[in-house]
Amino acid sequence: MAKTCLKALRRQGPLKTCLLRSWTSSCKTSSTDETMTKPQPLFFIKIHVDLHWGFASRRTVLSKSKDSFLIPPPTTFIGALAYGHAKLFNGPEELDSVSYAEKVRENLVSVNVKVNTPLQEYSDLSRIWWYRGRERAVKFDAVALGKVVKGISELPSFTVTYLFNDDGIRGLGGEKAIITSALSMIRVSSKESIASVKKLEYGPAWPLEGEKAITSYSFWYDLVDEIKGDYYAQRVVDYKRASIGDYFKAPERMHVYPYDIKRRCTTNVEIKVRDGRALIYDVGGEKVVIEL
Repeated sequence: MAKTCLKALRRQGPLKTCLLRSWTSSCKTSSTDETMTKPQPLFFIKIHVDLHWGFASRRTVLSKSKDSFLIPPPTTFIGALAYGHAKLFNGPEELDSVSYAEKVRENLVSVNVKVNTPLQEYSDLSRIWWYRGRERAVKFDAVALGKVVKGISELPSFTVTYLFNDDGIRGLGGEKAIITSALSMIRVSSKESIASVKKLEYGPAWPLEGEKAITSYSFWYDLVDEIKGDYYAQRVVDYKRASIGDYFKAPERMHVYPYDIKRRCTTNVEIKVRDGRALIYDVGGEKVVIEL
């Protein structure tokens, strides 16, 4: 069973690691051949994060006007987790022109998002003035900058799951460091996009048998053969193949969110995963599609 923590974490002091040891030790008891063929459990953290007003996660386009993604892409949530990790370990924002978030990306198995709040996109139209010396003339232009405002909802804006294997846990300093980093999250995307973590769960994520499931969490479109239900899809940077921050010529993939843009609400979709491409995991009692 997943454990829930927020204020209780700070009261209890060092985190109990018996849960993590229980599932890692069970992996070690299996033979090498079984480990190679049988899907292994993963460690997950599930955060319920609430936006204060909304966010601005703008697309990389070669124009002055930039619209925003309707839903923050996976790379945005990787960067949000990396902020807390960098603060915890006194890491630099960049090292040799590489974002610190790359450290989190390299140690992450999957990040999946559930939208819990209505989202409305809009743009601010700003007039920019400049002076051209040779012409001795003042010029101006209008630039549209996209933002997304959240609506009213009882639940926090997003529920986000991060999954790690044993190597990823060690690479980020242990499960306690990962949990502390998640609780230190203060924004999603730009510096104005203030957010706060309302609740956190952690524990083992177990692989499930079968190729069909009902999920409300995002996944890559090319990992499934069938989708039944209402969903929203947007093309985003493939964090599996592209470094964080280097997006100019980065490969992109279609990411699916079980979210109805007409009714502006979360949906449940029935999916059938593609054989050899993905598995279904039980993450704290909810089904999530994980790429192999």
